[in-house]
This record gives sequence, C-alpha cells and structure tokens, in this order.
Amino acid sequence: MKRKFLSIIAAALVGSMMIGSTVFAADSSTTTNTAVESILNSPAARAGETPYAVPTGNNKGTATVEGVKVTVDYSNAVKEGTETLVPANNVDTKAVAALGDYMSSRISGGVRPLKQPICVRFYSAGQSLDEFGSLPQSVGVGNQYDGRTATVFIRDTKTGVVTELSVVITNGKLNFSVSKPCIFDFVIN
Repeated sequence: MKRKFLSIIAAALVGSMMIGSTVFAADSSTTTNTAVESILNSPAARAGETPYAVPTGNNKGTATVEGVKVTVDYSNAVKEGTETLVPANNVDTKAVAALGDYMSSRISGGVRPLKQPICVRFYSAGQSLDEFGSLPQSVGVGNQYDGRTATVFIRDTKTGVVTELSVVITNGKLNFSVSKPCIFDFVIN
C-alpha cells in the first residue's frame, strides 16, 4: 500500500513537471522542497520502484515504468541529476501517435513488450535539460529474448526526428543510449 501511494505521488509530480511546472525549483535560494527530496530519497525510489532513476553509489539508477525496469548509467551525464521515465501517453499523445505511425511504416509483426512508449527527461537542480550527455539505458525484457534482435525507435521530443537502432538482446536486456529528452519504443523481431 505504501509503495503504491509513493508511486502515485511520484507519478503525479513527474506528470506536473512534464507540463511545464517547476515542482523541483525552490522559490528562492533560502527555501527547499523537502517533500520532493523525501520521495527521491525514499527506499522505493532507491530500489527502482518509482519512475525516478535515482543515482546510487555505483553511478546507476533504476526506474520502473508500467512494470518494466530500466537501469540508467549516469557516468557520462553532463551534470548531476535524475532521469525520469513515464508513460509517454501521459505527456504527449500527438508525439506517441506520430511515433506509432512511423513504427508501423517501418516494421510489421514482432513483439512489443511495452504497453506504450516511454518518455525520458533528465532533471538537474530542478531544471529539465535539453542535452544531458550519453545516458545508457538497459531495459529488462526477459531472458527468453536473448540473442534476438530488437529495433529501437527513439523520437526527439524537440525536433520530432526518429532514430532507429538495431540491438541484440543480451542477458534479458535491451541496451541503448539517449542524450536528449525523447520517447522510445521497440519491437523484438
């Protein structure tokens, strides 16, 4: 019950940030937002059970989005911060539709483990960054797909440009990198 409550609060905060709110920004240099700090430092966030991929001691963080675990490597981040991953339909339904149309035009068949694309943002000191360095993503898809190839579709949220990557699944994980705010989805061939 407590985990579900924290997940709901975290999702609400992320959702409000996605529409331009400055939830993480303090009103002045003398105030802090301890409620958000508490969520980010909560055991659930540290365990990767929220949409926040909170960096841990090994410079990695894990988030869970609709039951899918995504681990982020912060080694190449341009600043200290936290990546958020949320269902893209909660953020931009037009971008999701455009990505879906693009995917349909490029590939048919295959397995789509995600119910909807995932939206990626990176926040540092309360600000969403347009460039955040190359952040490797490791998406858990299951060992039954080891050795199979997946096509990853990454749509830049600013330009709308879609990048396609062909990735071999290893140890039940799909590995690729992002460097800008985006939405991604994939098909396992």
